[in-house]
Amino acid sequence: ESIEREKKKLFQYLVSGQKTAAELFEIAEKLDINLSAIWYNIVLVKARSLKHEQEEYSQSLVLIDREMKSYVNSENMIGFEGNFEGKYIIFKADSQEEIEELQNRFIEQVENTFKKYENAFYFGAVGIPVNRLSDLPMSYDKANQALAHQYLVKGNQILKSSDLRSGVLEQEFDIKQIEPKQLDSSKVREFLKLG
Repeated sequence: ESIEREKKKLFQYLVSGQKTAAELFEIAEKLDINLSAIWYNIVLVKARSLKHEQEEYSQSLVLIDREMKSYVNSENMIGFEGNFEGKYIIFKADSQEEIEELQNRFIEQVENTFKKYENAFYFGAVGIPVNRLSDLPMSYDKANQALAHQYLVKGNQILKSSDLRSGVLEQEFDIKQIEPKQLDSSKVREFLKLG
């Protein structure tokens, strides 16, 4: 439990820019985590059960969590537990192409995992590749911007922040086209409850 707490602290330091690279490497080394790489990126994934409240126990989410942990490879991926059934994965590689290949394989595994559980819902977001550990907060910010679209687009997908920049998502969603009477009240409540 204290190791998980220390890992959460490390994650916060990695995405906040509060520590120098040397300090981050030192903290990670104490946790037996290798941060060395040329390229980095982050993927955020949130999961929830469609049959349970956010705080309630869900056997399917436990099984999904176990399966996701099994394919987070410690050599190129570092997994962190997030809030509200979330997972944060930092990818590291020697090239931008390798990062994208790892991310795409991970996204495919997530999609295949959730297909097995009809009462589970997921939404995720991919940041932008950066070639310095100190730029990881920028990648995290971009992933969070994409994650904010979880209430605006259909679920069970992982959005790439590059889709936001290229205007792909804006074509799918136009706030002026919303009819308040057609809003799904459960999504509105969830948005107000979880942000």
